[in-house]
Amino acid sequence: MSRDERHPAETYVSNAPLIHKIRLRFLGYKHMPDEHVCVIYKSERYAGVRGPGYFRINGWRERLGEAVKVSARTTPFTYENLSTREPVPISLTGKITFSFDPRPPTEQEMAATFVRLSADALNGFVQDTVRRLVRIYTPQYPFAALRSSVSFPEIEAAVVQDFAREELLRRMGLKLGRFVIEQSLTPERTEARLQEAAQRMYNADAVQQVPLNELLLALYTELVEKSRGGSEQIWNMNDLATLIQRLEKSAAPPTRIIDV
Repeated sequence: MSRDERHPAETYVSNAPLIHKIRLRFLGYKHMPDEHVCVIYKSERYAGVRGPGYFRINGWRERLGEAVKVSARTTPFTYENLSTREPVPISLTGKITFSFDPRPPTEQEMAATFVRLSADALNGFVQDTVRRLVRIYTPQYPFAALRSSVSFPEIEAAVVQDFAREELLRRMGLKLGRFVIEQSLTPERTEARLQEAAQRMYNADAVQQVPLNELLLALYTELVEKSRGGSEQIWNMNDLATLIQRLEKSAAPPTRIIDV
């Protein structure tokens, strides 16, 4: 078997110091580096994990399986079209730091399934789990609070706490270390709706002459219902100025303001 064809656990063993390779060969010891464990199979059935460090296996009944990292892993996320208090969707991006440890108290049946997952598959499972938690909280906040990141710390803390309370996730050996929202994005289709509304109400020349607060009110009335807590402003002035610049370049040029 070539070096590239060796199983990850066997590759770790091959990198051990010479004296330990000799011990490995004659005494049946195996080795795993820090923060890694090795899956053990008996008669092709999951029998648990061993390591880190040196351990022995019964060469007649046991075989080495997957090498599993038990320390923190970090994966990026992008959650699109999340609901807000108003009927205006938003997208969030950031990073998730979590760990998976198949050792007890993780249930053996759960561990047997998760140790076989690729890193991408495990990341995807955690991303989807966190997404379900995030969807619980974003509808509680107005669009403006999510757009300006004011609500991020509260959502981050709530998601981490809910993840830790979930009994099934503990039985799977999953722990959420950090959940960080780095940026909020307005979906392209939402911005397109704003552009369409402005095109129906104003021509490209008139847009430049309409005060920002009046244009904001018109777009707000056109696209967003009043929230229960009042008519929060869903766009700040910088956002609106950027939108107006785009409208000046893309809006159709009718000759008058269209009555609505």
